[in-house]
Amino acid sequence: MRCSSRFLLIAGLASMFALPHPLLAAPVASAQRDAAAAFVATQAFIVGRLGRDCLPVLKREETPRDYLDKWQKENARYHDAATRYIERRLAEIEDPVERDQTEAAYYQSVQAKGMGAVNALFKKGVNEEVCKYALTLIDGGSMNIEPMATAGKGSLLEDLNGLADLMKAP
Repeated sequence: MRCSSRFLLIAGLASMFALPHPLLAAPVASAQRDAAAAFVATQAFIVGRLGRDCLPVLKREETPRDYLDKWQKENARYHDAATRYIERRLAEIEDPVERDQTEAAYYQSVQAKGMGAVNALFKKGVNEEVCKYALTLIDGGSMNIEPMATAGKGSLLEDLNGLADLMKAP
C-alpha cells in the first residue's frame, strides 16, 4: 500500500500542530544560561561604572550613558539576548516572592562581581593613568563580549552563542 506524498505532508503538518512542541514547552532557565547572562550583565556594569568614574577624569565629552550605549550596541547580539533571557527566565517563575528573590540575587551578583573588578582596578584610587588604561581597553574592544569569552576557559563562548541563538527576536 502506497501513501501519497500529499497525504504524508498533510499528516505531518497536522501532527506537528496537534501535539505540544517540545522546544516551546521547555523551560528557558539553566545554570549555563544564567552564567552567560550574568557575564554579559557584569561586563555592562563594569563598562558603565568605568564610564561614570573615568570620563570626567579624562575630560571626555560623552556622557556615561552614551558610553555604555555605544558598548551595548557593539555587543548587541549578546547584550540583547541576556536581557531577553532574564526577562523570560523571571516570567517562568510563577511565585512573585521567588521571582523577586531570583531577580534580586541575579543583580546583586552582577553588581558584586562588577564592583569587585572596578575596585581592584582602582585600589589606589581613581586617577588619570588608570582611567586612560581602562578606557583604552574598552575603546579598543577588549571588553567586548566575544573577545573576552574567547579568552576565557571552558565553554563560555559556546554558552553565550547558545543563549544568543535561543533568544533571537522573533
